[in-house]
Amino acid sequence: WIERKCGYPVDNLLSAVTAARATSYVESAPKSGLDKPEITITLTSDEGKRVEKVILARSGSDGFGARDGEAGIAKVDTATIDNIVKSLDGIK
Repeated sequence: WIERKCGYPVDNLLSAVTAARATSYVESAPKSGLDKPEITITLTSDEGKRVEKVILARSGSDGFGARDGEAGIAKVDTATIDNIVKSLDGIK
């Protein structure tokens, strides 16, 4: 539904999300900001049978991400988070 209504902005968002990569991993980051994420992304596919959830947050000059149900925390370049936020703004 969103894709038909918005077109390219959704493509831009999906590209930004799927291009996101961890720069490194940490066991824990108590001050990662993930307890109050800046972005929560939930992707559903296979007619609702598959759900992927990722949260992203910033703490100072660092970016962090975590996948629902997986241990560990990914360090993410803040430019990646900026790109996803910018893509989201294109849908509004």
